[in-house]
Amino acid sequence: MFVDCATCPVRGRSCDDCIVPVLLDAHPGMPLDDEERRAVDVFVGAGLVDVRESVRLRAVSEPWSGARVG
Repeated sequence: MFVDCATCPVRGRSCDDCIVPVLLDAHPGMPLDDEERRAVDVFVGAGLVDVRESVRLRAVSEPWSGARVG
């Protein structure tokens, strides 16, 4: 199967609903843990995060380089 976004007939209009990233698991990172999921649910409830966006969120492990304390 070959998928070419450049020739997709609904490119730009339906990218948010595209199934290809789901099939390819193109969202890097790890699934959210229970605590992170509860925090996201609070953001969704407050209207700060769209429900559709929230289901695709992934945890990313990043070093805190450059962070300053104090």
